[in-house]
Amino acid sequence: MESINIEKYIKDLSPEFQEKARACSNIDELLNLAEENNIPLPDEAVEAVAGGKGKTECHHIRTKRYPTSGKGVKRIGNAVLKFVIEEEVCIDCNMWRNVNILENGTEEYGSWSSLRA
Repeated sequence: MESINIEKYIKDLSPEFQEKARACSNIDELLNLAEENNIPLPDEAVEAVAGGKGKTECHHIRTKRYPTSGKGVKRIGNAVLKFVIEEEVCIDCNMWRNVNILENGTEEYGSWSSLRA
């Protein structure tokens, strides 16, 4: 991996995630790992990982969620679960996606889309 010191950014995370982070062979793998595991990186970590040059592709690591009035019901097997919908917006690229939060705590993520005007 390019020479970055990820240790100070992962020291408080689970040993399992630390091992996975250390196994990444490049910066994109590390950013994807953080995104897939819903682990936010502080601004200075993103800048260090990007080498201060900016990323060519946004990995939607710095996001903010907004509650909506959306609600629904989903059938999973024999269970019927209620859910609420939040919108998640990427601070870096302004793309957004819906996040369904089921009453059992499970989150389902929609695809990223361009921010509506």
